[in-house]
Amino acid sequence: MQNECRLLVLFLFVLHTVACQKDKCFPEDDEPASSSPMLEVRRESNALESLRVTTHRRFQPGEHCNPAVELLEFPDKPKYWELPEEWRERCRLNHGKQDDGTNRNWCWVAIKNQCKLLDKVKQPWSQVWAMARANGKVPEMFDERFDPLEHPEICDEPSSGQSLAWTPTEWQMSREWLKQHVAVYVINLATDAKRWQYIQAQLEQLGLPAKRIEGVALQESKSLMEAKQSGWIPDSFDMEQAEMHAQSSTLKKISGLRGSAGCASSHFKAQIQSYSDGFPITLVLEDDTLLQEDFVPRLWNMVKTELPCDWDVVSLNSKCPVGRCVSKHLARVQPDFNEREQDCHFGVNFGTHGLLYRTERLPSIRQLMQNATFDVTRPPCMDLDVALASISNRMAYYAVPAVQFPGFMVHENRAFVSTRAKINKKRH
Repeated sequence: MQNECRLLVLFLFVLHTVACQKDKCFPEDDEPASSSPMLEVRRESNALESLRVTTHRRFQPGEHCNPAVELLEFPDKPKYWELPEEWRERCRLNHGKQDDGTNRNWCWVAIKNQCKLLDKVKQPWSQVWAMARANGKVPEMFDERFDPLEHPEICDEPSSGQSLAWTPTEWQMSREWLKQHVAVYVINLATDAKRWQYIQAQLEQLGLPAKRIEGVALQESKSLMEAKQSGWIPDSFDMEQAEMHAQSSTLKKISGLRGSAGCASSHFKAQIQSYSDGFPITLVLEDDTLLQEDFVPRLWNMVKTELPCDWDVVSLNSKCPVGRCVSKHLARVQPDFNEREQDCHFGVNFGTHGLLYRTERLPSIRQLMQNATFDVTRPPCMDLDVALASISNRMAYYAVPAVQFPGFMVHENRAFVSTRAKINKKRH
């Protein structure tokens, strides 16, 4: 099916090229042809800025999604891992936890914790399950199964992330498509010059023009005021009250929130900028992201052949995803209803390294995300990936499982220390 879609796209591109040769669809470039990659990047960057000023393109099925892909309906009943009380008690005792009255599913917590430990080499849920049993996280005799990703054989496999043999025509088509339809933004704090140099070099090599979004640092009260005035944080948000709730959290130890709040605010700042710029698709990257060499044709192919037309958000690298596989590269994300709403359904679908947005829907998306993120009574929601997953039943949120290798991108957590965590730990 995927090969048929690729052939159809190639056929349409040939027809488009013939028409353009006759009608001159694209403006002629005054610069002479050159094989210099840096000159090509500058030319693409100039074209991007020109489009940004002059156009607000509308979402087009066929260009920005595949209308032939069947839309997924959410089940009326939320998905739980229904376990007998006897098994819940066994896992709680095996986990060494006291009964706090929340009736939390400690068998599921043990599986999720095992998944989070896999930083370097991601594993499908089936392997995570086996590792948890081997490490004594769940009882040996435990034979109850729960699939965090339904239909895991479709997308929860490392082989799903392998590169395709892209033809020269596909490379050309994908680059032209991205230049016309996708705006790229990189979040980078003013104090992280090395990170900017790192990702800027990648983007230049890939021919990806991008706009730098200066990250929001909330260590000072005046920066919080500016963030509220700019719409990056709701005006009603009370940082002191949120930190007070965080200190009393029984779900996990939270040392501080200003790093997480600043990270989330930076993403909302990028969203506001991208909506103003008006490209149909927005790609927001964090500055410690490593993109694969064939990122451009991968993205183009996934959007045109696999992405359903109801989509709002796509995470291009999601660790420990929960939901349902819908294609070779995509899962439809669902909240983890095994965790309480007041705990933001915490513990799955981690990662905001590369987020794709349907730009025309960003105002409503941002409203939903900000309402969840800046809920002072639910401190786990301050991490943007947690907040986004918690409201995935209220928007069409898709994700590429991080187990896919090499996939679209990886998080370079070994090259850089988490700025968000570092700021969270500081006393303010």
